[in-house]
Amino acid sequence: MGKNILFFMTDQFLWNALGYAGHPILRTPNLDRLAAKSVNFPNTFCVSPICVPARISLFSGQYPHKHGQTNNLPVREGTKMFIETLNENGYHTAAMGKLHLMPHKETERFKTLKLHDGYSRKGTSAYVRFLEKERPEYAPSSMHGYPKEGMEGVIFGKNVLNKKKSESIMYGTSKVPSEFFYTQWLSDESIRFLDAYDDTAPFFLFVSFLGPHSPFFVPEPYDKMYDPQDVILPKTVEEDLASKPKSQQFHRNMWGMGVVSEQQLRKITALYYAHISLIDEHIGRVLHKLDERGFSDNTIIVFTTDHGELLGSHGLFYKGLMYEEAMRIPLLIHDANNSSGKVTDGLVSQIDIMPTVMDLAGVPVPEWSQGKSMKGLMSGDMSYGRREVFAEISQLQKYGNSPGYKVGCRDENFLFAYEMNTHYDIFEGELYDLRNDPEQRNNLYHQPEHAGMVVEFKERLLNWFMATQ
Repeated sequence: MGKNILFFMTDQFLWNALGYAGHPILRTPNLDRLAAKSVNFPNTFCVSPICVPARISLFSGQYPHKHGQTNNLPVREGTKMFIETLNENGYHTAAMGKLHLMPHKETERFKTLKLHDGYSRKGTSAYVRFLEKERPEYAPSSMHGYPKEGMEGVIFGKNVLNKKKSESIMYGTSKVPSEFFYTQWLSDESIRFLDAYDDTAPFFLFVSFLGPHSPFFVPEPYDKMYDPQDVILPKTVEEDLASKPKSQQFHRNMWGMGVVSEQQLRKITALYYAHISLIDEHIGRVLHKLDERGFSDNTIIVFTTDHGELLGSHGLFYKGLMYEEAMRIPLLIHDANNSSGKVTDGLVSQIDIMPTVMDLAGVPVPEWSQGKSMKGLMSGDMSYGRREVFAEISQLQKYGNSPGYKVGCRDENFLFAYEMNTHYDIFEGELYDLRNDPEQRNNLYHQPEHAGMVVEFKERLLNWFMATQ
C-alpha cells in the first residue's frame, strides 16, 4: 500500500510566528515536535499573496496566470488538480475545513468532504449544520461572535476611491465556547475520519484551519493567553511610505491601519498569537490520533499555509503586497524515510509542495504541473532549490480595490516587485537588498546605481511569464 498523506493547511500565517522558527513569545509545542522530525523549508514562498489563487496553485502546481485565476474569483472550468491524480492512484481523498475553491462543485473532487469556508451557510457548511443541530444559538452568520457596529472591537477603514467606510478589522472574544468553536470541530472531524478509516487504501487527508486569518476572535480562555504588553510590534509599524508605490497608502487607508492605535494593534496581535497556539493544540490532537491508529510510520505529514500576514509591518495590514511578510510561508514535510530534523535554505515555490509530497509517496506527477519535486533538496542536494521564486496578483475595482496588477521576484539576496496600476496611471517598482535591509525599508528602485539591476529583474519577470504561459 502507498503512503498516507496528512496535510495541515492554515490561512494567513506569518512564516516565523512559530516556536521552532525562533519566535520569542509564541508557544507551538506540537509543531515544534513535528519540526524536530521533519525537513524545514524556511525559504518557501507563495505564488500569490491572497487566498484563492494560492490555493488553486497549491492543488494544480501551476502559476496563477497559467491556471487563469489571479484574484479571489471562481476556479476556471477545466482546471486540472492533483486531487484527481490522487483519486486515480487509489487514494481516498478527504478534506476538512476551509478549501476556498469556488464554485462549490469544485470541492466535490474530494471523496470525503466536511466543508467550512468561513463564509459558508447551512447549504455548504458542515460546521453550520453541526451548530444548528447541537447549539443553534451559535449557528447564525455571526458565528465568530462579532461585536456590533460602533462597539469596541471594530476598526473602520476608508476606501479613498468611493469614500465609503467599512468594518476592516474586527477582534475580540468569541461568543462561541471553545468546545463548539470551528477549530475544535475541525480536529474532531479529522479524528473521526482517522478513527473510522481502514487501511486497505492510502488516504490523503487535508485538514484546513480557518485561522489565524481575520476576524481576530478566539474563545475563552485563549483570548487571555498572551498579554498585549508582551507583544513585540514590527519595527516598521510607523514606516513612511513616501518611497513606495502610491497604492500602498490606499491599502493603509482601506484596511484601517491609518487609525489603529498601538494598544489596539497589541491586542489584535495577541489574539493572532492565541489563534496560532489554539491551532497548534488541535494539530497535536490529530497527530496523537495518527499515532494511536498506528499510521505514523507510513504517513507523510505536511504543515504550511496559503500566504502570510502583514500584521502592522510597514504600517499595513492583511496581505496582497509583495513583502516578505505576505509572501513567505512556513513549510514542514515529514517522511519517515527522508526526515531527521533538517533545515534546508533552498528557495521553494508553493507550486513545488504537492509534487514533492507526491514524489515521496510514489505518485506520478502530471506533466501539466509547473512545480517540481524538492525530494532531492530534502536530502541536502541544493541543486534542487530554485534560483528565484515568483508571485503575482491582480486587484479588481469591483471589490473596492485600486485596480492593478502586481508581480514579484525573490532570489537569495533581493526582493523585486513591479506594479501596474490603472487608477493611478502608474508603473512603479520596489527593490530591496535583503542582506542589508531585511525589513525592506529602503526602496532602491529609483536609485541610479541600481538601474541595471532593475532592468535585469524586469527581464527575469518577462522571461518567467513567457516561459510559463
